[in-house]
Amino acid sequence: VLLLVCLTNRSAVQIFEAVEEQYEEDFENIDATLLADPRANWPPHIATTLKDLARSTNKCLCHHSKRKRIMLAEVLRRLSQLACEPSSKADTQQAAVDNRLTKQFGSVESDGMALGTLH
Repeated sequence: VLLLVCLTNRSAVQIFEAVEEQYEEDFENIDATLLADPRANWPPHIATTLKDLARSTNKCLCHHSKRKRIMLAEVLRRLSQLACEPSSKADTQQAAVDNRLTKQFGSVESDGMALGTLH
């Protein structure tokens, strides 16, 4: 549940029920990018991983079936992979934006920061 609180910035109290009610779908069928707090700028693959670790039709932390509950060691392994993963997807996207801006406007600086790094 704490993974969902971090992802969504919602209260932990009946979080699954609240989300299902809002989107009128079963939790497992809701797109993770819709759940993610937009202010956090979660990359889609990370939002999906966090949501699926919390609850999915596969092994997860909050599965209704005890047989399908994932071991905490596996959760830690997956989270560690995400943490150690080069942020190349985000860096690549940011570099593409920076390159387009540089080509279009030249080097654009604002208060010592490149424009492309402002959020």
